[in-house]
Amino acid sequence: MENNNDIPTMLKSNLQTNRRSLKISVVHPTDESLTNVQDEERFLYEKRQWEIIPQSVSLENIQKEQMERYKGEWNWGVFVEFFLYHQIFFTILGPFMVILFSVWPGMTLMRNMKFYGNSMAFYMQTLLWFGSVIGGLGYFLWDESLITLTEILFLWYALTIRSVVIAAKYATFSRSVIMLYKSTLLPEDVFSFDLMMGEWREQSPKILFLEPYRSLLRYQFEISLFKMDFIVQPHQETKVAIAKVDINFYKDTGISLDNDEYSGFKLFGYLVSHYQIKNSPNTHLLICVLEAFILSTTPIWLRIGQLLNSC
Repeated sequence: MENNNDIPTMLKSNLQTNRRSLKISVVHPTDESLTNVQDEERFLYEKRQWEIIPQSVSLENIQKEQMERYKGEWNWGVFVEFFLYHQIFFTILGPFMVILFSVWPGMTLMRNMKFYGNSMAFYMQTLLWFGSVIGGLGYFLWDESLITLTEILFLWYALTIRSVVIAAKYATFSRSVIMLYKSTLLPEDVFSFDLMMGEWREQSPKILFLEPYRSLLRYQFEISLFKMDFIVQPHQETKVAIAKVDINFYKDTGISLDNDEYSGFKLFGYLVSHYQIKNSPNTHLLICVLEAFILSTTPIWLRIGQLLNSC
């Protein structure tokens, strides 16, 4: 192995001649894949793993993690693990999972998944667990005319779909992010951004930056060249609107603009904002509410139909 004193030189040379080595380290390859990589790639990976070990994490480190999640990943082990966590919570233990998590895998993960603590997400998930338990016990202990098998199946189907969707999101996280969830108590806004998808639906300034940024990294496009000009300059009002686009997650990406040139991030944000003027994100929210209403009331309509047929 080469002398560690030469590492800065190796990194500089590697970035100039082959940017792919940095990308390999960022996506956190498995240990098996490290057997054939170069020493500088191994160093970058080990350095990255070392950076996420401490028990405390700054918002800057979280921001860096979010910016580096650009390559699609899928981990079946993580999917099965988190699917079981949520199924056990919704159908059996609920907040009493503290008994299980106090032994393994730890209370930090339980808090980060909002299975414990003073938060609206915890109360909502506990309410779902309470409804599931009451419904299940009622079906077996009470008269069948009160709670039918169809209603129980619809309830468990809805909870299973919820567990699948949440586990699928966790399965797309890199190994370092999963480790952060298990070892570090993360701020509330991290959980909301990672799993609630509210900012993605609203196309917040943070999303307006991250979506094109990650896409550029995914296709190995030089970010400093993400700018453009026009043969015919836009109207003055359009220029002002582009300049006012809020990209509050923006970091210096090396884009140098000449006269009459526009940052690609600003243009992307302007186009999305212009689209949302006529296509409000609230429309999608109403569609989700309608789907939830249909799913939750279908058993009631089926029961009414059975009563009418029996008359």
